[in-house]
Amino acid sequence: MINKADLAPAIETEEVRALFDGQSPLWISAKRGDGIPELLKTLHRSLLQGGDSGGFEGLLSNARHKAALEGAQYFLSQAASGLAAGCSPEVAACDVQDALDRLGDVVGKTTVEQVLERIFSTFCIGK
Repeated sequence: MINKADLAPAIETEEVRALFDGQSPLWISAKRGDGIPELLKTLHRSLLQGGDSGGFEGLLSNARHKAALEGAQYFLSQAASGLAAGCSPEVAACDVQDALDRLGDVVGKTTVEQVLERIFSTFCIGK
C-alpha cells in the first residue's frame, strides 16, 4: 500500500514491483479516501485467512506502529478463539475493543493522557 495517491508519485509502479517481487502496489489517498475500500477488502480477507495477507505485504517505518498492529492482531485472535471456545460475545467484545484501541494508536486516535503517560513512563523524573 502506498499512501498519498492524491500527490504526484515519488515512485513509479514499476519501481515498486521491482522492489516487491512483481507485486503491484495498492495506491491510496487517506486524505481523499481513494483506494480505501480496496484496502479494507484486503485487510478483511487477510483476517479471514488467519493472518495470511493473500499476497499483500507492507512495510512499517515506525516500531510503535508495528507493536500496535501486533497487539491488535493478538486481541483479534483472542476474540476469535474465545468465541470458538464458547465464551460469551461480551468477553470477545472486550478483546475487540482492545484491538480497536491498538489500531487507534496507529491512526492517531489516542488521547493526550495516553500519549503523556507513554512519554513519562519511560523517564525517571526526580524531585
